[in-house]
Amino acid sequence: MSINLERWSTDAERDAIVAALNPPSAEAKPDSPEDAAAKEILKTACTTCHDLKRVTEAQFTRQKWMETISNMREFFGAKFPDQQVPPLVNFLAKTQGPGPRADSPMAALAAAIGRAPTIGFIWTNDRSGYSVKYAYRTSLTDGMERIILASNRRLTMPGVQQGGSENPSESFTVIEIRIDRNGSGEAKASFDTPVVVQPEPRTLVLENYAATRVLLREVRRQDSIAVGQR
Repeated sequence: MSINLERWSTDAERDAIVAALNPPSAEAKPDSPEDAAAKEILKTACTTCHDLKRVTEAQFTRQKWMETISNMREFFGAKFPDQQVPPLVNFLAKTQGPGPRADSPMAALAAAIGRAPTIGFIWTNDRSGYSVKYAYRTSLTDGMERIILASNRRLTMPGVQQGGSENPSESFTVIEIRIDRNGSGEAKASFDTPVVVQPEPRTLVLENYAATRVLLREVRRQDSIAVGQR
């Protein structure tokens, strides 16, 4: 495998990707009248036989929510007028639908990586090319150099299980490379561990680098090219 970088990510490009995973706090937007009414129904009528956790952990299609609400009203004593059913179904289908949540941090990160410009390529041994969308380097306290790369695709390599489209974290790859003073080191990837934001410096990192399996050994730093062997 070889990694060829044209340049490093700019501060603005880094901030856009980091903010997707760790957005700045903001005031919550007020609910629409329809959503506010649906939430009130959930608090009052939908907690007669279970708590709200049972609702918030479910992810159903619109049809399944319609059937569930009908059963709750007919068999389990949930009492609210017919005209309140459509807004409740709309709210639940929007916020508790199947598949990844549109506002999930991993979905936001995957989208941000996809929007970033291509600044290099990762070439695997079968000559498959993967765009590098994020490249950032920093020094560690032990004198090692840490390089973080992100591609908008999941790498296809022997021993790497391919992800599904339902999981946003499996639609991209983050690689963390650590290189010693002699210019050699190893690389690990986000196949087995979550991606998080390190506050200082603000960059993506692998959450548990030490316990993550090695992706590449004998990584060598050659200007902006890192070469390694599995």
